[in-house]
Amino acid sequence: MPESKKRKRGTKKVQSNSELHPTWSEGMKQSPRWYAPLAVTIMLVGLLWMVVHYALALNLGINMLGIGNWNIAIGFGVIMVGFIMLMWWK
Repeated sequence: MPESKKRKRGTKKVQSNSELHPTWSEGMKQSPRWYAPLAVTIMLVGLLWMVVHYALALNLGINMLGIGNWNIAIGFGVIMVGFIMLMWWK
């Protein structure tokens, strides 16, 4: 049975990302040092809001702001604000 021809390997050198896009970050304005900690703090405040709502509602029967389970939506909304801030972080 005939044998197939062997393929020749090219001497093409793979370039690293820095060689492909040497100036991708030029001109990008860096975020202030306080930006990321603020975003994380905002997310933690949203989580704390939901935990306090559950703790008060289950243990003491107290309804925060009198809006019932909408407190969970408020907590998730605050968390999403933190996530959106982190998407813009550079």
